[in-house]
Parts: sequence; C-alpha cells; structure tokens
Amino acid sequence: PLTPGQTLPVGRQSLRGVELAFGLKPLRDLSIEGNLAWVDATLDDFYENVGGVPVSRAGNRPTNTPSRIANLWLDYAFAPKWTTGIDLRALSSRYADSANTTKAAGYGVFGAHLRWQLDAATSLAVRGRNLGDRNFIAYAISNDMAYLGEPRSWELELRKEF
Repeated sequence: PLTPGQTLPVGRQSLRGVELAFGLKPLRDLSIEGNLAWVDATLDDFYENVGGVPVSRAGNRPTNTPSRIANLWLDYAFAPKWTTGIDLRALSSRYADSANTTKAAGYGVFGAHLRWQLDAATSLAVRGRNLGDRNFIAYAISNDMAYLGEPRSWELELRKEF
C-alpha cells in the first residue's frame, strides 16, 4: 500500500508451478548448476479500494511475481586451490499493481568470482555482482515507484570454517 502501516487483506491467492534444477560435472574441474521455474500465480479473491469503491482483482496476477525465473552457475577449478566462476540470473516481467495495468520489465544480470582456498578451513574470494551495471527494477511498488536493483558492486570475502 502507498500508506505506511496500512495493510491490505488479500483474501485468497493460488499458485501452480514447476521448477527444474540440475547439476552437471562434465569435467573433473568444471561444475554447472542451474534452475528454471515457471509460475502461474492468481489472485482468487481480492478486492481493492479504488476511489472508495471495492473493485475485484480476481484472476489477476499478484504484484512482483514473475512467471519465469532462470539461474545458471559455472565453476571452474583452474589450478590447485583456485576456482573461478560466473553466475547468470533472469526474471520475466512482473506486474507493479494489482490491476495488472503496469509492468516492471524483466531483466538479466551476471556476476563472477575468483576464490583462493588458503587451507582446508579458510578461503578468500572476490566477487563482482551485476557486472554489466544494468539498471533494473528489483521490486515494483506502483506505476511511479520502484526499488532499483543493486548497481555493479564488488565484494571481498574471507571465510573461516570451524
């Protein structure tokens, strides 16, 4: 809702979908993982107040619910204690409002990482996210408000397991 603190009772919604996940190791040092999901989500019983009049949104798609999602990860151990990889993520368009009149565009982003395994319990990694520095809507609120996804960013991770 546009009014902070206000909640909207949705009534009932339903969802059907399927997700296919896979993992392959075509070479000893190469692993490929991914998933594809198809989602059919519907507002079954939902009334929205429009100018003081309740309007049924039954049959519409819930906001910010993509119908298709895909992820792919590739990891390659190119030397002892060293791995590198890329990740790809794609989402289809989503509706920004319960009337299903405004859409947030689908998007695809990619990243990469480089990891050094110092010892059995310690690793150091550098990771780049959204390397194409693509502008995209991560979460749509209405036809004139949205949260943008993260711009290109870099992370340095020191991981210690115990």
